[in-house]
Amino acid sequence: MDVCLIAAQLLGPWLAQESQPGPADGNRARVVTAQPTVPPAPSSGARALAPEMAPLNPRLQPGGVTSSPAHSMAASRTRLVAPAGAAASPSRLETNLSPTSTEKATAHPVALMRARMPRSTATWPPPSDPGRETPHPPVSRATPPQVAPLPYWAQSPRPVSGSQMYQFRLASLRAGELFTRATPGHYLSQWQTATTPPTHQDWQALLQREAAVMARAQGHNRLTVVVGDSLTQWLPSEPLPRDRFWLNQGISGETTAHILGRLHYFADTRPDTIHVMAGINDLKQGVSDSAVLINLLRILSSLRQQHPQAKLVVHSLLPTRWAQLPSDRIRRINIHLAHLANQQGAIFVDLQPRFSDDQGQLRRELTTDGLHLSYQGYEVWRLALLND
Repeated sequence: MDVCLIAAQLLGPWLAQESQPGPADGNRARVVTAQPTVPPAPSSGARALAPEMAPLNPRLQPGGVTSSPAHSMAASRTRLVAPAGAAASPSRLETNLSPTSTEKATAHPVALMRARMPRSTATWPPPSDPGRETPHPPVSRATPPQVAPLPYWAQSPRPVSGSQMYQFRLASLRAGELFTRATPGHYLSQWQTATTPPTHQDWQALLQREAAVMARAQGHNRLTVVVGDSLTQWLPSEPLPRDRFWLNQGISGETTAHILGRLHYFADTRPDTIHVMAGINDLKQGVSDSAVLINLLRILSSLRQQHPQAKLVVHSLLPTRWAQLPSDRIRRINIHLAHLANQQGAIFVDLQPRFSDDQGQLRRELTTDGLHLSYQGYEVWRLALLND
């Protein structure tokens, strides 16, 4: 069915009077409502990609990953190995990327946007914004606030800026592995002093290259793709399950229109699950709610056609602590987004119960600036990702 016709049928009342909330009883999507929980304690600049990049050359082990834990600085190099329990496919890139493979992985053409985008200045954790953050309540000297301990994966050196993250991912790719299977400490000297911000085109080229490598490396192994903006880009990969490959397709600052234009990057992969979270940057830039929903509908429709075998999981927009992004507006969008997900046969994950405080705002301990997530916030989102 034509996307415009679907949008007209589903968003007709919205387009007629955008300020009125949609009927809550019209949402029949399969909604995964996450109840508030506390994360469990842990158990233990380059521009375009260089043509001389080495082909992917991981170790495949029948028993899965046998390297030491990701948080250990002394851990041996974690190559892109077959997920636990998965069978290798001899038909993919010389016996599915065996250690003796010498085949070069050819890069796909880099699709650059015509308009020059501003340089990325994303940092991790994102800088606080006192002008947008609601004031902190007074704290008694007798009862100082409790600081949550860092999760194990955040206790070792890791990139904290867009420049460092870009160089870490680039160094991993040049060495023949994807950053989602790499340990940041192995390439510390290559990213620690990075200060030159990569451009938007640099990020697009990097993600396209990573997707092309995954298309050759996947074999018969499971693959989960996460698509979105900065919230997705900074999703830590160390605590994610190692029984599958993970392909991160998030770029800081992107809107739903940007994402819609680059879904073809990973068209040649065969994911069994695709997670989508996008839209908050549209609202920051003044895009109307209906336009955001129509773009999200187009994204889901394109993904359904591109990957008919994949399970689509749509995550609700997160609440914020910014006055210009009120909670009632985000809740209203999420009601309609759940309905769109249902129409496209996707799972809708409602993150509001986990991330909202009593006032409906993003919980203070889960954010760095009222919008982006803290380490603890990513621990909460990780639980939702794994419980769809």
